[in-house]
Amino acid sequence: MNQPSANADIESNDYRLSRSVTPSHYSIRIHPDLDAETFTGSVSISVNVDAPASEIVLNAKELEIQSAWVKDEEDATVADALEIQYDEELERATLRLDREIPANHYLLEMRFAGILNRKLAGFYVSTFTDDQGVKHKIATTQFESTDARRAFPCFDEPDMKASFSVEMTVPVELFAASNGPIVCEQPAIDKSHKIVTFGRTIPMSTYLVAFILGPFEATDPVDVDGVPLRVIHPIGKAHLTDYALEAGEFALKYFTDYYGIPYPGPKLDLVAVPDFAFGAMENLGCVTFREAILLVDKSKATQPELLVIADVIAHELAHMWFGDLVTMRWWNGIWLNEAFATFMAAMCTDAFNPAWRRWDQFSLERSAAFDVDSLQSTRPIEYEVHSPSDADGMFDLLTYEKGGSVLRMLEQHLGAQTFRDGIRHYLNKHQYANTETADLWNALENVSGEPVRSTMDAWIYQRGYPIVSVKQCDECNKTILKQQRFYYSPPEKRHSNEGDGGPEIWPIPIGIRYSTAPDETRELKRLLTEDDEEVEELIAANWIVANSGSNGFYRVRYSPQLLDALNSAMPHLKPIERYSIADDQWAAAIAGQSSAIDYMNLANAYRYEDDLDVWTLLAGNMASLERMLEEDSPRRAMRERLASIFGEALARLKWEPRAEDSPRELELRALLARSLAVTARDEDAKERLRALHDAYLESDDAVEPNLAAAAAAAVAVSGNSTDYSVFRSKFENPSTPQEERRYRGLLAAFPGEVEIRTTLAMCLDGQVRTQDAPYLVGACIANRHHGAMAWDFVKTNWDSMLEMYPDNAIVRMLSGIRSLSKPELATDVKAFFGTHSVPTGELTLQQHLERLDINVAFRQREVARLKEFLMKP
Repeated sequence: MNQPSANADIESNDYRLSRSVTPSHYSIRIHPDLDAETFTGSVSISVNVDAPASEIVLNAKELEIQSAWVKDEEDATVADALEIQYDEELERATLRLDREIPANHYLLEMRFAGILNRKLAGFYVSTFTDDQGVKHKIATTQFESTDARRAFPCFDEPDMKASFSVEMTVPVELFAASNGPIVCEQPAIDKSHKIVTFGRTIPMSTYLVAFILGPFEATDPVDVDGVPLRVIHPIGKAHLTDYALEAGEFALKYFTDYYGIPYPGPKLDLVAVPDFAFGAMENLGCVTFREAILLVDKSKATQPELLVIADVIAHELAHMWFGDLVTMRWWNGIWLNEAFATFMAAMCTDAFNPAWRRWDQFSLERSAAFDVDSLQSTRPIEYEVHSPSDADGMFDLLTYEKGGSVLRMLEQHLGAQTFRDGIRHYLNKHQYANTETADLWNALENVSGEPVRSTMDAWIYQRGYPIVSVKQCDECNKTILKQQRFYYSPPEKRHSNEGDGGPEIWPIPIGIRYSTAPDETRELKRLLTEDDEEVEELIAANWIVANSGSNGFYRVRYSPQLLDALNSAMPHLKPIERYSIADDQWAAAIAGQSSAIDYMNLANAYRYEDDLDVWTLLAGNMASLERMLEEDSPRRAMRERLASIFGEALARLKWEPRAEDSPRELELRALLARSLAVTARDEDAKERLRALHDAYLESDDAVEPNLAAAAAAAVAVSGNSTDYSVFRSKFENPSTPQEERRYRGLLAAFPGEVEIRTTLAMCLDGQVRTQDAPYLVGACIANRHHGAMAWDFVKTNWDSMLEMYPDNAIVRMLSGIRSLSKPELATDVKAFFGTHSVPTGELTLQQHLERLDINVAFRQREVARLKEFLMKP
């Protein structure tokens, strides 16, 4: 298998720096000018030069290095830079010295200047308006993957770790934060500024450095076993910080115990940033977040909103050890950082609030990864990274969700305690250093005695995933398990990823649950290493679940006999197992291995379902089928069927929230009510939810938050221009970040063309932040009435969007095309991208386009017979 090597690439890759000069410490002085949106600074880098040198090469982008010189350890200048040459493509600066310097330890010192850009990358500027209507500016950083070089000249590669000391000169009235704690604050010469000095960090990669200034405030610190934890937030939002402190305190304690290593820093700040391209960023000691993913009024938030906040906080804090303390050697290994944090976040959130059943909800994310990994254009989890744009392309569902799911499968196979012991061994061995993927497998193999590396290499370096077919063979008195790669649309000729033309085989940690007698179940585990294996123990089974607990990253195809047995045994299955059966059957329909009618019939087997995740899956898939129908009579018949299905489930749960409702019941009620009104268009449900929305507008604490969100969605999907004005006002004048996010997103759901055109215009004229605008445009493309018009808007304004929006957000905006299914529109989309490209994420774009083709094929194959089925008397 092709296993990327980080070290082998250094000499052959023009984007990589030589290791002849390596840093050990940076002293950074930075002076931002918010009014001019520029900054100046200086840096002194302790470097080791291992051979005589007449030039030094390091990274710089959109920076002017004004002067540079080299000092010895006695602080005497030994060389000046006579010339500084820039390579914009490679994002490097070459300092040509006036004399050759011998191998030794030196201080490399530079003065530089740059811009505070508005692309949400590097050192950038953004604005917000406070409760009094006053507009403020802030400056903040986002350096992952390769944007520290926009803020200061540096050796901007993850394995070139160093410690950092930061000093900021800022206006006296502003708040400043960085990775280390403040050790000194003193007036500057002009008295209108102050000099804030921060403590020295542990050795870490440049992408984890952060510095922030603006009209912020900080909560009083919470002592977490000696570590002060604060939330830093824009002025006036202190009342929205309690939940983040609660979740942060829990996560910090949880991970300190799980890893068995103290938190690797003297303090921990969670910082809410008004404009942020990502959800959050794990800068050591100074973690940055979007406001809506940190600041919340717990009493007014939905359960999904609360879960996401707890989850993202846990994700970033998991990184403090796995990513910050121990870091991948090169960007091909970023999947392990992010996948592990995704996996650990679910574990921590499950402990934080067991009522959420976080591991069950994790399956929804696994399904999203399946959706991408079922394509011909999928990629291995880990692949060779050459350039900065290659690194940016790794931040996708396969890195996070597939990677996290594969780790969950491994943990369940090895056992939770053994897995944790292996993680502790890995972290202790490699702390403050850099690793490759094999180092983790070796640690787990060392502790467990299992063939972890050979097992995991197939999952990490092969594209796609397997489907396991299960069939009972009466003639041979055995049950046969057969694996093959699953595709939505298989290529005409398959080849293995090794290139030998043979079938693709995975070592699958199979968990099987089965029954041989009423009210009796048994468990069986094995590693399926062949494409075809026989299991004698299962021949007498009444029913078989071939992915017990839904822990494996594979789908299952049951013989008709076994599938019928499972449908009859639904009450005996775990909710997550029922989820997986429905999910696998939907994938089979998309792939043409079953039909939409089969799925409609399957839904009837779930009429008495009471699980949130199963209903989330069913409701989404039923909505996809309903969306394909455009003629009035078939659509009406479909909606009547769905109204019956959703209505029965909601009647069992009751419309009115109860004091004893669990978090999942609160969320399920809202899901069913929304589905009844939005998908089935049930008039009674629409009226009820509009009344609830009116009550919410009168008083936002008058309606249970989950129902309030459902009510807003129901109003929007059939709303008029008056409703749109109300929603726009709520977006522009929200009481919480979650309310702003909710009403902003729903601006794309309205049925009126004027309203969608207005929403699209807002995404270009600055009324919607550039962190949010691409996602809102994507939602407009997914609008069932005006997707084509929204796509035309994107084509017309493509160049403006490329200039305005963060580079990594463009391809995410285009995810909206995955909702389209008309051939003529698909042809137009593909023609456009025949002559236009995205800044980053070209492979993700190809995946969007392939999924679009699959949607078209599914619609053409299914819609006629679905109509016939629905119109039968």
